[in-house]
Amino acid sequence: MSAAEITLRPIKIENQGGFVFICKGRVLFFLGDNDLDKESGESLEQAAQTALRKLGEALQTRAVERSWPVIRSGLLFTFIGLLLFISLSTVIWKVRSRALAFLRSQESTFPVKLHWLGIDWMPYLAAVVHSLVRTISWIVVLTVFFLWVTLSMRRFPYTQPWGNEAGSYVLRLIEQLASTVVDAMLGLLALFFVVLATRFIVRVAHALFEQIATGRINVSWMDADLKRATQRIFGVIVWIFAVVVAYPYLPGSKTDAFKAISVFVGLVVSLGSTGIVNQMMSGLFVVYSKALKTGEWVRVNEAAGEC
Repeated sequence: MSAAEITLRPIKIENQGGFVFICKGRVLFFLGDNDLDKESGESLEQAAQTALRKLGEALQTRAVERSWPVIRSGLLFTFIGLLLFISLSTVIWKVRSRALAFLRSQESTFPVKLHWLGIDWMPYLAAVVHSLVRTISWIVVLTVFFLWVTLSMRRFPYTQPWGNEAGSYVLRLIEQLASTVVDAMLGLLALFFVVLATRFIVRVAHALFEQIATGRINVSWMDADLKRATQRIFGVIVWIFAVVVAYPYLPGSKTDAFKAISVFVGLVVSLGSTGIVNQMMSGLFVVYSKALKTGEWVRVNEAAGEC
């Protein structure tokens, strides 16, 4: 379709005069009196000629964009971009291989020994670093590949909208991921302070119960024999309270999947710990009823021994 094939035909529709744009016997659109800008003072004939001229310019631009020189330029750009992508990918993989080889050579000669709680943490730290290097290399390669695909699509009229939409989609995705990471970091920071405060309270309570057990502090409502059981019960209660407080700050805790998993885990624990809870309650009853004391000789059925 070209501008020379478009003709104007005056027509009147529902008491409104105007022009119909026709191309090869097919009606394109109708321009009537109500479509005019009253403030500009432009007549209907002038508006029709202006629309015809702009339509011709758009069709000419469309024809130029789909001409062989434009397509040839897009193919050349795509081919050069492919060569650059292959070259950069090769360089990235070589750099990754050399970086991993250098890290492996430095593991045995690392001057600082990472031993904590009787465990050598160096192999685990090295595995994390290796995974980080591999992940970064993959991210860089995929980013370069995405740039090549989107820029190449923008060079062709047929695929240009897809290239523009892909770029905006990735930007929105990155923005959402960045917002999620920031929220998760704030939640993890809150979790850190909750755990820190809980550990402080538990340690203070432990010191208090130790003084009660050694007789440094006399409390009328607690014997030294009840110190260990009371300390454990208090620690469990404090940690349960801390979990309740920290639960909303867990990343993903507000999602339906996380809630479903929490319900499932709670159900499994409830069904599997019925006997354990029964034994715990029986033990607490024996301890706090003071039926037995340390050093006493106890006989239960055929078994006998000292508490």
